[in-house]
Amino acid sequence: MIVLVIILVTSTIMLSLDYFRSVQSKNNDEIKYNFQYEADVNRDYETNDESHAKKSTQQHIILGAGRGATGTHSMTEATCLLGYPSIHYNLGCIPQKAINETNDEKPIPSDYQELYDLTWKITVALHHAVNCSVKKENCPNAIEFRNFLRNAIQNLISFVVTMKKEIAFHDYPFSDILPSVLDEIQRYNNDSMSDVTIRPIILLSQRDPSEYTTRRIKKRQSKNDLVCKSPAPISSFKSMQGTIGVEGGGFDIMGCLDQALSGLNSTKAKALTLSDVFTTMATITNKGHDVEGLRKVINYVDEYQKSVNVIADFSYDMFAQNNKTLKEELANHILNQTVLHENQQHETCQYVNFWKNEVLTDETLH
Repeated sequence: MIVLVIILVTSTIMLSLDYFRSVQSKNNDEIKYNFQYEADVNRDYETNDESHAKKSTQQHIILGAGRGATGTHSMTEATCLLGYPSIHYNLGCIPQKAINETNDEKPIPSDYQELYDLTWKITVALHHAVNCSVKKENCPNAIEFRNFLRNAIQNLISFVVTMKKEIAFHDYPFSDILPSVLDEIQRYNNDSMSDVTIRPIILLSQRDPSEYTTRRIKKRQSKNDLVCKSPAPISSFKSMQGTIGVEGGGFDIMGCLDQALSGLNSTKAKALTLSDVFTTMATITNKGHDVEGLRKVINYVDEYQKSVNVIADFSYDMFAQNNKTLKEELANHILNQTVLHENQQHETCQYVNFWKNEVLTDETLH
């Protein structure tokens, strides 16, 4: 088993995670990030060569690939009910046992809080890309941003393995970085230094693309939906060996960066910023008033759902059902239609707010 060595960095960081959390509650437009510095810091997450053993352990990572407003909260509640620690943006759940046994001053144990922090770094980076694409200010170089994201995803996957826990990630930012997460899982599995094989479990919540897009615009959520200006054609694959992947399309953030940087000389590549690469759903559609832009986004959503459905272990459209789908019913569907029935964790999980580091008493995450 690879042991992750965490390098504690206390020197100059442009903005800390605590600052990002406080800013996020006030105005995401003010978020700024030193991507080059963070990319360098991320590289300091190293692994040792303790294990050269043949892969002997399989570990699941559950990826809720549905986009926001497709029932991702319900998907999260279902994986929580099945006993899997889950993260949905700032909310989620962790085992009650972990809360009871922690010696930390705060209720969420430090390893789960660090897991959230690693996820939050990616979330803040994508927020910054959204702000940059709209305001065209304080935009980092596309290469630096790509390196930051790649390293952040690598660190997240490595940390999950070191936790020896099967974690469920839902919604944003994972619906925007799904291709890159799957690529990193495959890279990790090909690493001869690791004795762990990661098995991704894809859960896809779906919704009619036109209805979904209209909902995002009506609720003013489309201003936070990052979209590639010139996306590569979308495709997905599932090999006989079980390897899965998806790439391209309007929501593949890393693929969009690769596409934009492809063929550029070093001078042009260094001059390329995020505002050159990305836009938002609200901008493309002119907040729903541009018919052609609306069609384009609806097509992106349709392509995304169809492509991910090819590799999904479980897919479900809650909005196409005659009755409201209860979380217990959804959990049973997931359990019966995926390999999770082979090793259900049977842990009681408690809802938490990772951002505030507090345990929730609510019966739902909505």
